[in-house]
Amino acid sequence: MTTAATLTTWNRWFLVAALFGAAGCSTPRFGARPPAPPVYPGAVWPDDRGRHIQAHGGGILKLRDTYYWFGEDRTAGLDRGFRYVSCYSSTDLSTWKFRRQVVKLADPENLGRNWVLERPKVFFNRKTGKYVMYAHIDGRGSYCSVA
Repeated sequence: MTTAATLTTWNRWFLVAALFGAAGCSTPRFGARPPAPPVYPGAVWPDDRGRHIQAHGGGILKLRDTYYWFGEDRTAGLDRGFRYVSCYSSTDLSTWKFRRQVVKLADPENLGRNWVLERPKVFFNRKTGKYVMYAHIDGRGSYCSVA
């Protein structure tokens, strides 16, 4: 094969590769994950059940390859005498699986019917080897600390 023929063949392959790249085509890598679906600000962000994610004021914790999102659950129809915290998990920060409600708490200090549980956060306590949840709880102008 002559040098001119080699360049022509190389140029053809380069052109084909460039066209595929420009069209957004690529060869999938073995074991590669499909891209995570986009998240649109202001739109309902559904969990794996198709329901609106309920993790208001929450925080995200990473354990190995999985993220855990804990937050206030304000789902319509829940018993208003309790406050709830839900947990979700994800490996891509876009698709979330509902794990369960991890807190269902009645009024801890007779704060009244408008008491709130807000901004739950979970931390790992190295000394005890356990996870601890902190939250802000108050009602009727008074505060109490609950951990």
